Amino acid sequence: MSSPTSLSCLPATNFWTETEDQILRSSVLDQADEETIDWHRVAAQLPGRTNKDSRKRWVYSLFPTLNKGTWTERENDLLQEGDDMLRKAVYTHGRRWIEIVERYFPHRTPNTTRSRLV
Repeated sequence: MSSPTSLSCLPATNFWTETEDQILRSSVLDQADEETIDWHRVAAQLPGRTNKDSRKRWVYSLFPTLNKGTWTERENDLLQEGDDMLRKAVYTHGRRWIEIVERYFPHRTPNTTRSRLV
């Protein structure tokens, strides 16, 4: 009889491989001239990965200009002005953090921006 904390009870973690990352980069870059990325088409090249998996990996880990480091002085200034700017952004975009990030903090992820603003 196995204990409730045995490893067989834990969900499997499906880490991305370097090969998958290369395929993802290539697939996204192949669509660079298109208006939007077809994540279903991207996922079709990555067995075992969904369109959501692919998009999340790209947006949160691989996007070329993604900045995961400390916030710049300019970004901090925007946050200081943020009360007014953020109210306007939320009024305009609702709580669609992806749109807010694309407009005001293009090199940050929606999650880090939302966390930083809260």
